[in-house]
Amino acid sequence: MGTGIGCEMISFSLAVKQSGPVFLIEAHPKIFKCLKKTCEYNGLKNFVPFNIAVVDADKEVFLGEAIYHYCNSLKT
Repeated sequence: MGTGIGCEMISFSLAVKQSGPVFLIEAHPKIFKCLKKTCEYNGLKNFVPFNIAVVDADKEVFLGEAIYHYCNSLKT
């Protein structure tokens, strides 16, 4: 499960404020671009975005391409 376009991230960023960074992980390249725009549009400065997939083994992964971002999937 990734950060998606960042809806929940806004609350996390505001709660943490400048006391620390909020790490954002989103594997899908298109969704990652939207995530970065969400941060920029909301003036959030305390985030560290990663365009990566995190899995429990060293193997190739495949990203799904659904119409809606929350329907995308990651298959190993």
